[in-house]
Amino acid sequence: MIGCKIICWITKIKTVLIAIQEDNIQSISKIQHLIKNKSLFKICIIKKKYPAGSSKVLVKSLTGKEVPHGKHSIDIGYLIFNVATIFSIKRAIINGKPLTERVVTLMSDKNLLSGNFWVRIGTPIKYFLTSNKLKQSFIASVYLGGPFMGKKINNLNHSILKKTNSIFITHKKEKNESISEKTCIRCGYCSYVCPVNLLPQQLYWYIKNKNHVQTKKHYVLDCIECKACEKVCPSYIPLVKYFIQEKNILKNITLENNRKKMSLIRFKTREQRLFNEKRMIHENNDTFLMKKKDKKINNITKTVLKKTLQDAIERMKSKQ
Repeated sequence: MIGCKIICWITKIKTVLIAIQEDNIQSISKIQHLIKNKSLFKICIIKKKYPAGSSKVLVKSLTGKEVPHGKHSIDIGYLIFNVATIFSIKRAIINGKPLTERVVTLMSDKNLLSGNFWVRIGTPIKYFLTSNKLKQSFIASVYLGGPFMGKKINNLNHSILKKTNSIFITHKKEKNESISEKTCIRCGYCSYVCPVNLLPQQLYWYIKNKNHVQTKKHYVLDCIECKACEKVCPSYIPLVKYFIQEKNILKNITLENNRKKMSLIRFKTREQRLFNEKRMIHENNDTFLMKKKDKKINNITKTVLKKTLQDAIERMKSKQ
């Protein structure tokens, strides 16, 4: 609660919505007791449905508003923080402790030693597993993240970072590893389960045809990579893998277009600078020529005046 109050004081937030899944009964009762008679906080119980932790899905389920394409939740007036971030803010400001460790959830398909553990940031995963009495010979694969969105790692020397929230361990080989990708049959199952209302099958065909304009128009950048579409695909197509590759391609295209725009701006600026320099040189030459002409005119007038003056003196002498 202290971390939430700190953020509210900094950002001038009026209401704090605490989202908890309906199966966490103990957490709900404890938090209700803590926020009793506090108008700033409000508990929102959400259904146990995957994916529930995405910022776009969470804003939609709590407020009914959708985050626009290409924008974030803060653009429509909402800030989203997880529990680990709130707790780290409280420890840093109140206790003066930097972020050197975090809670990591260990999950296993056999429910062996599953739980939450305090782990120092930078600890290699193999030391974390051996300290929890997990033998590497019985581990088939290790994922950073949950069973759906987790990324498989082959090197157990990979360190635990500040964004590592969970580790998922499997002791059996996956069944889908030997199954090859088949042709899309346009069943539409992926469209039904997509939490952000995309059309994964249509995006897949556009990616196959390298139609980057259409993939961007169909909001491939809004994919939250939950892999729900992959789990229901009867053709075993790794859709999220294609979406991630397309995101990287679109990112590179955007960077290249920005480079071209900057190069064009620099070229136009250089051309304008060279034109201004030439104009200044011509203007200086013109003024120099004008000065020369003025000097010549002055010299001619001086000689004429001298001659007329001498003629007048001679005339006066002749009269005398």
